[in-house]
Amino acid sequence: MKLFLTRTLKITVTSSFMMITLLAGTILLKKSFVSFHIPQEKNMIVIGDSFTQCAINDSIFSGAVNVSCAGAAYIYSYVSLRKFLSVNPHVDTVLLSFHDEAIAKERDFWVTGAGYTTSLVPIFLPWFHKEEMLYMTKSSAFCSAVTKSIATSVKCVLQIASNGYVTYKDMGIGQYERVYRVIPERKDEIEPVLKNKETEHDGYSLYQHDYLLKIIELCKAHSVKLILFNSPVYRSDVFDNKPALNEYYNRYLSGIKYLDFSSFDLPRDGYADRRHLNYKGAEIFSRYLQNNYEAVFGD
Repeated sequence: MKLFLTRTLKITVTSSFMMITLLAGTILLKKSFVSFHIPQEKNMIVIGDSFTQCAINDSIFSGAVNVSCAGAAYIYSYVSLRKFLSVNPHVDTVLLSFHDEAIAKERDFWVTGAGYTTSLVPIFLPWFHKEEMLYMTKSSAFCSAVTKSIATSVKCVLQIASNGYVTYKDMGIGQYERVYRVIPERKDEIEPVLKNKETEHDGYSLYQHDYLLKIIELCKAHSVKLILFNSPVYRSDVFDNKPALNEYYNRYLSGIKYLDFSSFDLPRDGYADRRHLNYKGAEIFSRYLQNNYEAVFGD
């Protein structure tokens, strides 16, 4: 029995050492070779979740670079923005996705949910600091996500071997998403029962709140203008919980510039679904931002 326990302990220690070594190597590889540099002519970063990811085509809205990532809680936006601002001193403005769903209590699962943790932690882990590592232990899936991150290094190695470099886009950090689907017809879409369901409100997400405030402080530290940005959505008048969003903004964020485009006029076939624009809607909206830059973003 003693011999069995000794061998088991040795195997466990050896396996743990190998895992830690592989993880450290993976993190070092990505930190050393993944480029976060953006073109000098782009002074604005668009960041957040799928709302902004699908809404702003940065090949049309040419002064901006869209680094939004689907399903990204504010903790992930904070981590990547910290890196972007550290290597791109020419950036002077940040547009951050901000809407009623982003701050709702139910969005806690963007941080604690196993699906989000295992898909996003492997992408952003190399740029976590100790604070984010500890914070993400709130998710029961964090350890398995850390282990999974080792496998993602394969893509990085292949990219480096092929091109000699790798970019944040290659690693899935974020970029504009061109969507082709069109929102389906729904006869019940404005019935009161659906509206009531969509506007239920049971408080705010503490996880989102914590890192939204950190993003604000990060932008201040870099002397960067932060703009909260609510992208166009289908029938905002029916489905959005504007009272809850406005209450939250007035209570915590009233000193931050807020641009609400949730009710921006778009044809129905410009929407991919109720919350996201397809490529047609993104083209119309991005061209509007480009052509009306001073009116929209001027002080």
